[in-house]
Amino acid sequence: MRNNTLTCNKRTNGTSCTGCCVGHLCNKNDFIGWTKSLVFRLIFKKFNEYKIPAENISRAIEHDLSTVTGTFRVEDCGSNRIKIFAIYCTVFSEMTESQLRRNISQVLNKSQALLNIGVQKLHLKLLDERNIDSILEEVLDVSQKSVYFKEDVELAVDLHEKMVPLVSKVSANITLNHTLRSINNLLNIPEEVLAETEQENRSANRLLHLIQEIPEKIPLEEQQVTAIYSNLGIGVAKVNPDAFDGLFYGVSYGTNEPRRKTMIYDSPNPDQQEADAKIMASISLPRSLLKHLKDEERSSVSRITFFSMRDDKLYRVWNKNGHFSSSC
Repeated sequence: MRNNTLTCNKRTNGTSCTGCCVGHLCNKNDFIGWTKSLVFRLIFKKFNEYKIPAENISRAIEHDLSTVTGTFRVEDCGSNRIKIFAIYCTVFSEMTESQLRRNISQVLNKSQALLNIGVQKLHLKLLDERNIDSILEEVLDVSQKSVYFKEDVELAVDLHEKMVPLVSKVSANITLNHTLRSINNLLNIPEEVLAETEQENRSANRLLHLIQEIPEKIPLEEQQVTAIYSNLGIGVAKVNPDAFDGLFYGVSYGTNEPRRKTMIYDSPNPDQQEADAKIMASISLPRSLLKHLKDEERSSVSRITFFSMRDDKLYRVWNKNGHFSSSC
């Protein structure tokens, strides 16, 4: 870990301060509220083509970031084909996330320490909403392989987890066309491969968590969003807690893509609901659902999300490994 602060003698003139700084560099002994913490993800493409230890890269980045106001710690997040580094930052509260991202980008673009150890800067990218679609395309390519290895599964799951905070910042189409499609493809993983990755890295558990978490963060420009894939269906609906009239969610995977469908009904027509229920897996939420909540809880409800999977493989693997509660 590197920071840009120096220890100074405490002031003795009556000023309430626990320390002082040289120039504009300060935060060694900060007060609560003076600083905030942020995390950025750095994508290192083609890392497996390098012979450089990940720790050397972390230290080089920390060295260069010592010129930026704040405290920075860089950690390797695993995976070899596409390496991810987490940059943990503590900076003054008035520093915005976009300002700090710009400062870090400038440091990386001019980094002499990275150049000295042979890193090509074109292989480094800060992950944000501007380049998430290109990264997701690479993850989608990994998930579309006809033969899966546990390393591919671990890589894809790890990348998706790192990109969850960006889901709310990008259009729903990016999430539907790349993220969820990639996760759907991962459900094709042979059970024996998935069981191995679950034992080593809890991949089944983490996939289940992603399937639940991602729809909760999709921006809702319309009243509802639905999507259906070969193995996975999702639905998200806006909710007015004071005028909730029930919801119906149904999904049918069919025998081919044109026959797949998923739908959400607000206050569904009973006849239509009954007809659809005969051919679909479905769930119906009663009008009284939110009435059991306290006023504070009910007022915080803004959406209801649904998901369904064609196969219960993830749950089977998860249960076989003795997991009885989800964690992240």
